[in-house]
Amino acid sequence: MSKRERRFWDVALSIVLIILSIGAYLTGALIGLLGIAIFGNCPTGTCGGETVTTTGLVLLGVTILGSAATIGLLVLRLRGWWLAATMLLGIIVTWIVAYAISAFGG
Repeated sequence: MSKRERRFWDVALSIVLIILSIGAYLTGALIGLLGIAIFGNCPTGTCGGETVTTTGLVLLGVTILGSAATIGLLVLRLRGWWLAATMLLGIIVTWIVAYAISAFGG
């Protein structure tokens, strides 16, 4: 059984996408924490702080598992950039949806 050729561009792109995913998660979590800290006492009671908190915890798991799975693919010499890109896109879309639900009374 021959070993697959390791592609430098795949490893480099995967690493960049993992770093961007972690940055997107941390940025969203920081914005969520600041939003809860600033607007935590809503007079109308319609703030969705629970939505942002739950989303942050779920995305923490997704970020850890997605990064580990991407690294696993790279170790097996399979292409891993697509998983890292999907993780980044999923994190960004999920934060946007969570903030929209939180802002509009979810």
